[in-house]
Amino acid sequence: MEDQEMPQVPLLLYYLSEVTGDETAETVQALPVDASKGLYRIAGIPLYAPGLAKGDIVQATAERPDAVLVFRRMLAPSGNSTIQVFVMDHANDAPTLHEIFQDLGCETATTGSGYFVMDVPVHVDYNKVKRQLDDYAFGNILDYAEPCLSAQHQY
Repeated sequence: MEDQEMPQVPLLLYYLSEVTGDETAETVQALPVDASKGLYRIAGIPLYAPGLAKGDIVQATAERPDAVLVFRRMLAPSGNSTIQVFVMDHANDAPTLHEIFQDLGCETATTGSGYFVMDVPVHVDYNKVKRQLDDYAFGNILDYAEPCLSAQHQY
């Protein structure tokens, strides 16, 4: 059965926020790899959680059968990277920025007009993506963070 045919399940991620210093949580969608062993593939792009990317295989458990799954540990990184983008120049339309990065092979997700995240798949040349990010950052159009930069995308 292909991933698209499997039902997605919510996966709760707890982490320490570097901004506030508080424990924080977010939910991403995941696909069962082997639910009997607690193995799941992250299907959505983590919006804030550091060190995780779409496609990563993780272990998750629930306190009871009807409870939400909670992330326990990373098992196998996908090779994808997660980039957080903060739009600084609101004269530049965020949807246009989404489109530019999508044209480079990146999927994007947003929570609002001034912030979005990108999934950079393992096969995408991150040098091209980074060059575009740096050009826009130099022009004060955006700023960005690399909370999950895979070994394949190191520079």
